[in-house]
Amino acid sequence: MSIFSATPQEGRPSWVRPLELEDIARYEKEMLDHMRTRHADVLGAIRTSGKLEEDTKNKLSAALDEFAKVFVPTKRADDSQAA
Repeated sequence: MSIFSATPQEGRPSWVRPLELEDIARYEKEMLDHMRTRHADVLGAIRTSGKLEEDTKNKLSAALDEFAKVFVPTKRADDSQAA
C-alpha cells in the first residue's frame, strides 16, 4: 500500500509525491493506521491473494482518496511564504 500510494496511477498523480519529504514517514504511518482501522477488507484481500486484483486496486484507490481528505501535511503545496 505504501508503494502503491507513491506510484502515479494512470491518469492521476500519486497521493504522496506532492508532500514534503518531512511528511512522508508520518503519512505512511497514519495511512497504514487508517487502512487497518477503516479498510481491513482491502488489507485482507491483498494478503489472501498475494496480488493486487483490479477490484482491490479500485477499493485501495478509493481508500487512499478518502485518507487524502483527512491527512494534514506540515506545509501545503499552495502555501506561500512571506519574504
